[in-house]
Amino acid sequence: MIINMIKGDAWNSPYKHIAFAVCTEGDNKSGYAGYVASHYWKALAKTGEKKLGETMSYEFGDRILHALVCFSFTEDGWNKTPEALTKCFDSLNVPEDEPIAFFLMGVSKTSQKRGSDIFNNLGGIARSRKSVTVYALI
Repeated sequence: MIINMIKGDAWNSPYKHIAFAVCTEGDNKSGYAGYVASHYWKALAKTGEKKLGETMSYEFGDRILHALVCFSFTEDGWNKTPEALTKCFDSLNVPEDEPIAFFLMGVSKTSQKRGSDIFNNLGGIARSRKSVTVYALI
């Protein structure tokens, strides 16, 4: 469930858990995942192929970072993103009442040309049992 939406950076949230999107191809050197890989979680840059709905977690200081495999760079790679987001959030080992900061993905022109639908993606998050605050820089 979405408990809040904030214009800003998820890194500035007070929450212990920060989640963000990664691709099935495992090449996470660009976008927000690329930022995380270059600053906090080096192994995230090249994870190898993953399946939609998988998650990876990493402790960094007093935070736990959660990479949600929820899209692909293929032509129709955003078609199943809403369902993948629901599955990813629900599978995280986080109590349902503990908030998770999530960096909204799929907002770039490139992502939208490939089929990203921000409102459907938000719907996938809203259907989750977890308490999510969505952060966006737009």
